[in-house]
Amino acid sequence: MKLLVKYDSNWADEMDIEGFKVFTDEQWEDHQKAFQKRFKEDKVYTYYVGTNEEIEYSSFKEFMRDFKVSEITDEEAAVLEKLFDNLSTRGYGFFPELY
Repeated sequence: MKLLVKYDSNWADEMDIEGFKVFTDEQWEDHQKAFQKRFKEDKVYTYYVGTNEEIEYSSFKEFMRDFKVSEITDEEAAVLEKLFDNLSTRGYGFFPELY
């Protein structure tokens, strides 16, 4: 089983910012822990979505409201991977990551 994690936000009520990525349970936990650590250290996270556009989150809770997690089968994950090349490594569309 895998997780389909969708990101859905909006920049200044002008532009929808959406994307998704496939994770294992462990990968999704690690992703969340990395952002929790970021918020503890910096108190804020700024996600840049264009040359002068950014979405600023002031808490981990606020940040997580823009994500929806759904369980999918390995077969469904394989279909998504086939349709959207490298989905499990880089996602599709806009998807906040810490590198």
